[in-house]
Amino acid sequence: MVVNPEAMAAELRFTAYGAEGLPLRVAGVENPAIRKVAPGGQAQVMEEELFGKIAAAARRPGWIGMESSLPGIVAYGIGFNDNLTVLDGVNLASGGGKALVVPEIEEKGYTRLALWNPGRSGAAVRVDLVRADGRVRASAVREIGPGMAAETDLRAELYADIEPGATDYVRVLSAEDVGAVAFLGRASRQVRMLAAQGEDKGGTVLYCPHYVAGGQWRTRLSVVNLEGEAGIVTLRFVPDDSRQDVVSRTLPIAPYGKVGIEDGEFFGKAPAGGMLEGWVEIDGGGLRLAGSAAYSDPQRLKFAAALPLAASPAARMVFIQAASGERYFTELVVQNPGGPEATVTVELYDADGGREGTASVRIEGRRRLKKTLLELFPSLKGRNGTSGYLKVSAERPITAFLLTGTHDLSVLSAVLPQ
Repeated sequence: MVVNPEAMAAELRFTAYGAEGLPLRVAGVENPAIRKVAPGGQAQVMEEELFGKIAAAARRPGWIGMESSLPGIVAYGIGFNDNLTVLDGVNLASGGGKALVVPEIEEKGYTRLALWNPGRSGAAVRVDLVRADGRVRASAVREIGPGMAAETDLRAELYADIEPGATDYVRVLSAEDVGAVAFLGRASRQVRMLAAQGEDKGGTVLYCPHYVAGGQWRTRLSVVNLEGEAGIVTLRFVPDDSRQDVVSRTLPIAPYGKVGIEDGEFFGKAPAGGMLEGWVEIDGGGLRLAGSAAYSDPQRLKFAAALPLAASPAARMVFIQAASGERYFTELVVQNPGGPEATVTVELYDADGGREGTASVRIEGRRRLKKTLLELFPSLKGRNGTSGYLKVSAERPITAFLLTGTHDLSVLSAVLPQ
């Protein structure tokens, strides 16, 4: 999914590569494939639409590169299966950096790591498996050629002699800028896609705009210390119900260590028959942190989604999808982390760039908005669609994300803004 926020048309060039880093060739199929996106428009293209015969002919995993004629393009990649028991996605970027972290590892399934090298020289990429106490359990090196990508499985390939655990995390180091995305899941039931976070993008304060526990929901938080010194992490839970007290908890964190919140009653018990909902502020006391939030049902058997914690609130952002209808829902969460009240404006655009609606709301300081697209835009009632996108702007920096999926929660995806 691609949105062109510029005032002129953009040309997109998609190239399918094989495992050796060369463009794949199949008779009768154009590679690269060219698509155009109108000013302010959105394009949704599937691999099969671009390279149907190429995908079937490739015997080993490959990848698709996208180039744009304009610099302002924003893009989001989604992976799913035919019966929608698996679906999730990540924001697409050109590369991550020289030091990246993946805060979460799937304990009872698989964790696959996709690495890519966007540069013009080869990269020796070291992948460390790091314990909660900050010590490296194991390391492996992968050589990735210029403009190439590689996929590897933590258990089956990188660390076959040990068992990576949920308390561990992954650190990726390279002398060249590289990118990484983790695929975490269990058989064919669910998958979570979690983009690696550059250590230079960490923050001394992180935000989880949505925390929910109780009923059919569970939230798991993972927080990584990017510094070589120990410290104390303070987690403040701000409930949606203003009659409830803010709950603060502190946890020690080791140099380059990790803390994880698995207990659904960490911030207190949910009301009988209900849920505990709100947002969480994570303060490293001056330490730079990175982290992620993962959402699932309590048994982690039905649905799952994950996304990085927010380190940099912003006043303007784009959400690249806006699904709403009989099968799909989209829920927008906007958090005002500061003191003063803020006006937040949400604009809904169709795939052609036409503005379909505008909603403005006031959010008190240290409170949040949580509404579905149908609640924000009642004109969507009776319509079914998976196209369109959102622009969100505010008087002061905010954090926000989307939850989108099927109404029966057979799949769920958490989407960050760009």
